Amino acid sequence: AADYVLMALAPSLWWLAVGRLIAGVTSSSFTTIYAYMADITEPDKRARAYGLIGAAFSGGFVLGPVLGGFLGEFGPRVPFWVAAAMSGLAFLYGLFILPESLAPEKRMTFSWGRANPVGAMMLLRRHAELTGLAVVNFLLYFAHHVFSAVFVLYAGLRYDWGPWQVGMLLALVGVLDMIVQGVLVGPAAKKLGDRATMVFGLCGGTVGIALMGWAPTGVAFIIAMLPNALWGLAMPTLQSLMTRRVSESEQGQLQGANMSVASIAGVASPLFFGWVYSVSVGEGFGPVTAWLRGVGVDAKLASAAVEAISTPGLAFYLAAVVLALAALIGWITARRAERDEVTLV
Repeated sequence: AADYVLMALAPSLWWLAVGRLIAGVTSSSFTTIYAYMADITEPDKRARAYGLIGAAFSGGFVLGPVLGGFLGEFGPRVPFWVAAAMSGLAFLYGLFILPESLAPEKRMTFSWGRANPVGAMMLLRRHAELTGLAVVNFLLYFAHHVFSAVFVLYAGLRYDWGPWQVGMLLALVGVLDMIVQGVLVGPAAKKLGDRATMVFGLCGGTVGIALMGWAPTGVAFIIAMLPNALWGLAMPTLQSLMTRRVSESEQGQLQGANMSVASIAGVASPLFFGWVYSVSVGEGFGPVTAWLRGVGVDAKLASAAVEAISTPGLAFYLAAVVLALAALIGWITARRAERDEVTLV
């Protein structure tokens, strides 16, 4: 709320940056929401619960821009005042109405050693079975940021889409995500189990995002969004698998570690995919050609190899490879963890 008030009053661009710093410092809402869900939900029902959280977020992703655009007609600062009011209402609801989820005797004693990203991620080291799943979490977020890094540029270059088309497509993404996470996650996890549902979702995302890189027309790109939407099955079930492997008092620390991993991916991924896109649509592969020639590759073969990867969709192809790797690691890690659980029993 303070962030949005500051942005509503900001006299210059730098004040907006200060507001973003405040938003970053106070961005633990999803961390605590995920921990809260783990506290109040039975382990075999957590995938569905996390799916509902994802669906709610997607609903905001769809309605938020529409509301912002409508309010913007009354002035450029009005959307920020309304957002501040909504954040304030959420704060008051959490403070006065929402009950505490964890009994005092089950809470972990506060420690500054854990109250930082490094301390939170130490939890992943203490639970070896979480390490592989944390890698899956990182790869999932890393691949997902290809959209924030290059989608607008890619859509404009390849399909000549403008702001209206891009906005409508993002709204459609939100609607599909609401359907998958809000409707399909629960039944799929109940029938297939968390591990199989997670891997199925990652495989669907792999196919969809690869087709997005290939899509020669805008219609083909939109069709590719259908298998890509299955990606929404992965995050809730991944969260469910991870929460099963820590104690009740460690749920908050686990979610903090997950958000830290996601933040690292959020920094590295746009830099990587932005660079890949820039060189794939320009003459950035010249050094690659020179290197191939330098190691003895025939000139025609080197040129053919570079031409094969000089496509605007290269960033999407690489994101598909990242997701496929996440699916493989997720399958192996979760299967090993399940086998260990059976052995212990």
